[in-house]
Amino acid sequence: DNHHLMKMLMKGAGEIFFAFNGEEAIEAIGRNRPDIVIMDLWMPIMDGFAAIARIKDDPSTKDIPILGVSTQALAVDRERCHRAGADGFLSRPVDFGALNREIRKILG
Repeated sequence: DNHHLMKMLMKGAGEIFFAFNGEEAIEAIGRNRPDIVIMDLWMPIMDGFAAIARIKDDPSTKDIPILGVSTQALAVDRERCHRAGADGFLSRPVDFGALNREIRKILG
């Protein structure tokens, strides 16, 4: 499954937290203050676009970089992701090299 794959890809990168919908993601980000968020854009209850916008609207979390991830890699999806406030976008299936490059680019 996607969580297992992401855990394997990020092994050794530090502590990893997972959320299964946008509301859980917002709560986890508020509690854990991560260095970066990798956000699936198509989640139940609250999608990633809405979650990203809420995170970026909150003064306490607005500076946390967010990388949006989706199987839908059309230009309109990328644009919607960036309009929501994401700092980057990757299409799925996620390639480890591309993920690593995008994280390094975002974190500087």
